[in-house]
Amino acid sequence: MFSYSDIIKYKDTLGIEVAILLATSCFTVKNRANVIPVLIKEYISNSSISDTDADGKTIYSPEIIYLAEKVREAVFTNVYTVGFPLTLVAMKELKAGLDTQLWMKLSRTRHLPTSTVPMETNQFSESKPYFTENTPRYISGFDHFSQTYGHVTDKLLSRIDDFHPDLVYSVIEAEYSDILSKDHILSHVEKELVTVAAIYSLDTPDQLFSHVRACKRLGISQSVIDAAIQLSNEIKTLP
Repeated sequence: MFSYSDIIKYKDTLGIEVAILLATSCFTVKNRANVIPVLIKEYISNSSISDTDADGKTIYSPEIIYLAEKVREAVFTNVYTVGFPLTLVAMKELKAGLDTQLWMKLSRTRHLPTSTVPMETNQFSESKPYFTENTPRYISGFDHFSQTYGHVTDKLLSRIDDFHPDLVYSVIEAEYSDILSKDHILSHVEKELVTVAAIYSLDTPDQLFSHVRACKRLGISQSVIDAAIQLSNEIKTLP
């Protein structure tokens, strides 16, 4: 059984918080999301950044609240990677497993999609072999996709477009613009590592190769990538 003691092993390479985020991805894919709140509770009990009031109830520090928010965001980040059913199960398990007082302190701020109103300027005036749309939402997603994949951007999007005529729209606008380009809770580095953990757990080597390359483009060291995959493999191979 994977426990907080297994998280501790990655303190020096990943850091405790990032290790918990990666475990969150893996247990979501494995449909054992009930483990996620247990890891948070063990983190709280092993830390000295929370206190209790006169009634013995836990007073959650901003650091604990932020960690819980980041874990929830890690689940949300993978909604298109692992699918809605597993995402909803993980959200339900996270809420059920956390103390109600802590759950109620998580932010309810909505981060709505970027406007879909066409822009006056035409950033995509050159002909592209795949779907493009001259809107802030598309441009935001395309910019993030390009930063992630660099010189192979056109090649990848052309391949995706060949699979289905509406797939580039879904990838660029729904995933890369609405989710992956946002860094209000998780940084771009954290989101890419969370994605790598999920993809490794899904056993899709082509996508893993692309996202490992994306990690390197973001400046993530090989030792951190190796540790992320090692942690993911520990959970993937659990009986």
